[in-house]
Amino acid sequence: MIKAGGAGANPVSDSKNPSPILKDYLSNIGHNVHYLNTICVGLDAVSNGHPKPDGLNISWSTKDPKLSAIKSRRFAVDASLIFLAEANYSYLLSIAQLNEKLGRDSGLSKSGEKKSEFMMRICEELTKTTFNDDERFLLHVPALTMDWRNSIVHSKSKPKPSRYKIFKDYEKYLASKYKNLSVSHLLDHFEKTRATLKDASCLISMSVRLIRYIDEVAYSCDDKKSYLQYLHAFEIFEKMKRLKKNKTPERLNASINMMIQSEFPFLIDAHKLYFDEHEDWN
Repeated sequence: MIKAGGAGANPVSDSKNPSPILKDYLSNIGHNVHYLNTICVGLDAVSNGHPKPDGLNISWSTKDPKLSAIKSRRFAVDASLIFLAEANYSYLLSIAQLNEKLGRDSGLSKSGEKKSEFMMRICEELTKTTFNDDERFLLHVPALTMDWRNSIVHSKSKPKPSRYKIFKDYEKYLASKYKNLSVSHLLDHFEKTRATLKDASCLISMSVRLIRYIDEVAYSCDDKKSYLQYLHAFEIFEKMKRLKKNKTPERLNASINMMIQSEFPFLIDAHKLYFDEHEDWN
């Protein structure tokens, strides 16, 4: 079975102060994992000849329970990969939109390229000066999940394993970190559009590991200018002004701190360093 965020390998430690979109991403991935595991548990019962419950009002019968279970599990794995690809894309698109919102000229805006190309570009752009070369293959995982998704959904979409030959450079590392994952098998399954539960497990783990890292980079706030950009972009100043109307001076700071902690945890450290209660909030 898959473990949320850690199927096949331990992901990086939980982000200290995750962004709102990272929280949503991890929640969605966690549900995806749980649903897939639940389906696998149910299909194991089907494979062992468990009959359809009397109270389950659906039309279902099979002459070969084991074969039906195998094919249904394959369908569930495919569905899980499609969900993963879309979750990865949605997160990375949100990061590009965040940069626009903050007025950062980073070249992350989506142009006319394919989704997988956009995902590859934004991963490389955000990590070009900070990412550990030991795990550089991770930057290719979101694009791989999208190309795999397309080959599942569109029969005319032909997978191209050669685009992901970088994984072969990390074959020993992947085998040691992802429970003997075979790169040859992974790319062969990709080419044939026949994902296994292990493939999905490892790609989920890799995706979570990468997205956690990107979140820390994208939501970094290392100076007061960046801090003020966030306050304006997320309309936090407006929230502060509303609090100011209804709070005594003694309670205002405490209320603002609680708001930052609950709604914008990625700003907690910067808020401690740069917040000035006497500053003009307009």
